[in-house]
Amino acid sequence: RFRVDGFFALIILGLAWTAASILWSPDRGLTFREVARFLVYAGVAAAMARRFDARQLCQVLAIMLGGSVLIALGYEIITGGFQPWRGGYRLTGSMHSNIFAAQATVVAVIAYAFAINRQPRARLWWAVFVVGTVLVYLTKARTSLISEFVGIALIHILSRSARDVLILLAAALTLAAVVLLGAVMFGLLNGREAELASSLGRSDDTTALTGRVPLWNFIWEQLPGYKLQGY
Repeated sequence: RFRVDGFFALIILGLAWTAASILWSPDRGLTFREVARFLVYAGVAAAMARRFDARQLCQVLAIMLGGSVLIALGYEIITGGFQPWRGGYRLTGSMHSNIFAAQATVVAVIAYAFAINRQPRARLWWAVFVVGTVLVYLTKARTSLISEFVGIALIHILSRSARDVLILLAAALTLAAVVLLGAVMFGLLNGREAELASSLGRSDDTTALTGRVPLWNFIWEQLPGYKLQGY
């Protein structure tokens, strides 16, 4: 059952604000369709939350999204598009690379959580985690790959005390700093190599963030007329 608390109130407020955006949208028809789709998704999420507990919900998500990823991967292989050895290749399958990566990321994080907690069939979960991580990397989706690492870190952080978390964080940052400093000192890492590593080998214009920077500039220019609601 739903608990009426502060978090529940924030969810309702967010849904109401989203629905109200139709009133000030410059394209009300499009906004209405998008809001309707979003509310359907929210309703499905609420129904699943009432039906399953946290562990069951993770299993359902892993199965559903895993199936979607396998279908997309199968399509990529059958159509001959699976060529990870080719420069600039991004795994897409039957969907956009970013969508593929987001779904694979969720599956990988869930599999990792089940594996380290020694759930039944832990070896299978480890295998799912490794395959999911490889697929996320092949999509060259940087946000999804970072999100996977953050999710893995949170799994460990939430199960430890604040003191242990600070010690682990300090140790990790120190180790990263030493490795980067050593690489620079011995000439193993220069600006070009760092750029290639951060872009996962993608050949698009990283300075524009695949079109996001011009979009953000346009939104910033439109903000004066939408200070409260957002554009």
